[in-house]
Amino acid sequence: MDDSAVVRPRWLGVVASLLLLSLVVLFLWLGFWQLDRAAGKEGVAEELALSVDKELISLKGDELDLDFVRYREVEVIGTFIGKGQFFLDNRKLKRKAGYYVMTPLAIFGSDRALLVNRGWVSQGESRDTLPLVPLADGENIIRGLVRVPVTNGFRLDEISDSDLRLYIDLKLVGESIGKEMLPFVVRQNYPDRDRLIREWSVEERDSDASMHYGYALQWFAFALLIIGGWIAIVIKQRKEILE
Repeated sequence: MDDSAVVRPRWLGVVASLLLLSLVVLFLWLGFWQLDRAAGKEGVAEELALSVDKELISLKGDELDLDFVRYREVEVIGTFIGKGQFFLDNRKLKRKAGYYVMTPLAIFGSDRALLVNRGWVSQGESRDTLPLVPLADGENIIRGLVRVPVTNGFRLDEISDSDLRLYIDLKLVGESIGKEMLPFVVRQNYPDRDRLIREWSVEERDSDASMHYGYALQWFAFALLIIGGWIAIVIKQRKEILE
């Protein structure tokens, strides 16, 4: 047998092994990331269940511990600030495209404001025209559930002229209305006189932890397939060398 027919550049095998190793590491990381997300969703579900029987918190604009108010039912009195209202984009409800209507509320007796998620509204026929959502005049009594928004990791340098946003930036909202914002959002449950949809339970079901466990299993399976394939290739190459 001609040795030149079976000899391959050594670097080629090293590069291939490194590439496969990188893919294994990536897939394992994605699997553990999905497990972490599943654990987070289960934690949210547990906290929501525990908060049901807890006493209603009355917000006065004072600084509160986030761990104390997270997922708690709160009540606040204040006036909506129309110029700070915006629409949170890419929010689907039962597979329909739409927005969350986000409106800052000037808290009665305080210099601070609170961002209220007033509910969901359909996108309509075109994204070029945002829906008209009226504001309740005067002082309002708002009740809802506290949620802490996830930061997007970056911040725009200037306040956008658009009423359409992809992320919640409480500091940006505060600058637009000239008030300090409380570090959380309230999902409004009461009053329910307008036409906005507040099916928060639907969103919680859509974020079920089982989906993330399924994704984790998928990524781990990919990693095992690559490891198995790499072992099979090594065994085959050794047999060729021995022959």
